[in-house]
Amino acid sequence: MLPGRSTGDIVVQAADGLRIVDAAGNAAAGTLRRADATGLIRIVGNQTLAAGQTLQLTLAGDHQSDQLLVTGTLSLATGQLLTDSNSPALAIVRSAGDALYRPKLNDAFDLITAGQITGRFGQATGLFGYSAQRSTDPTDFNSGSLLMQMNAVGTQGLGLSVISRPVADLVAIQAHSQSDANRLGMFFNPEYFVSQPSFNVGMTLTTSDFLTVDGVFQVSNTLVPSLKLSDGKTVEARRWVIGASHLDAFVGLNGPYLIDSNHNGSLNDETPNRSAAGFQLTGVDLAMAVYFERPAAPVNGAAAAVARGWVSLKATSESATEVGLPLIKMDASNLAVAVNLGTDAKTVVDYSGAPLLVVTGDVTVASAGNPSVAKNLTLDFNGTNGTFVRASGDFKLQIADFFYASGSLGFEKSTQNLVLAD
Repeated sequence: MLPGRSTGDIVVQAADGLRIVDAAGNAAAGTLRRADATGLIRIVGNQTLAAGQTLQLTLAGDHQSDQLLVTGTLSLATGQLLTDSNSPALAIVRSAGDALYRPKLNDAFDLITAGQITGRFGQATGLFGYSAQRSTDPTDFNSGSLLMQMNAVGTQGLGLSVISRPVADLVAIQAHSQSDANRLGMFFNPEYFVSQPSFNVGMTLTTSDFLTVDGVFQVSNTLVPSLKLSDGKTVEARRWVIGASHLDAFVGLNGPYLIDSNHNGSLNDETPNRSAAGFQLTGVDLAMAVYFERPAAPVNGAAAAVARGWVSLKATSESATEVGLPLIKMDASNLAVAVNLGTDAKTVVDYSGAPLLVVTGDVTVASAGNPSVAKNLTLDFNGTNGTFVRASGDFKLQIADFFYASGSLGFEKSTQNLVLAD
């Protein structure tokens, strides 16, 4: 931490910059940050951030955010994995003031400038989604529709820009904890964290105001150079894959009905949402793929194309309990939910000929004559079916004491192209 009440620029003239060391002079874990007011840290010389060390920069309004300027080389001891303890970390915090500072969509921040930057940060905190409204509650940083994107400026700079989270208008995300939010912040910054492996994130997902799923999910991402769409065209897109099993969920209107708000694995201590009408699901397996288009660069001064997004989802449940339907008693089994949507309301991903297998659970240990297999669901929607949100299953229905029915039943909201006779 740089000294006392640090106001104005801080200038350090040292060939090897600032060092965080132990009593023996060896590099030690610690945080490099200003002690009080935001501003510039200028290192006249070189600077190294070693394993386990953190650079903390604070964002504030009116161009008063922290910046690090190194006239020589900034060396980041990059490890092999995203959360490798052999890598330095970047911590982004917001100025408290009267209320937590909230950058707005399209705001940009120049964080680091150096003669040269070698290596990369292995971790980052404070990047994941929030809304543009000011708040005094630090925990609401775990949700919202905005995201801080890390931008490497060649080998001499690093900045942040505030963007819309991919498909935020189709999928709402609430992280369980700040550590889960931090993982999501790195998950949605794949261009910077290029060695990002699969990892687990606790969160609540809501799709199309129809399906809410809560639990711990395995997430990963990849670049898809040729994604086939329902209009027959292909695009380059970033794909985020989310899979999980043994989840709790709700499908219906005005949901969710119950959410494990304290994340203790039990719904027995939760207060129901009495306005919800639909089905509370248990033992849910879920496969979801989120895509975000990488539009081609504009030519001849043309305006940049608006990037589109798509969401595909399958979910199955072990049991379903009807809630919020007065005079109606309905028992459901084999309930399944399927979703295929696009932000342009015109196109969806076409999996015909190229289904996507998503791992949803643990690998079954191999036995004699049987290879080990991972629990999975396959996204295999035909693009000709258009956009849809669908629920289906086997039902036993009773209305009051005079109507009984049983059989298979489905509900669907969809958009398809029709060919008219004229």
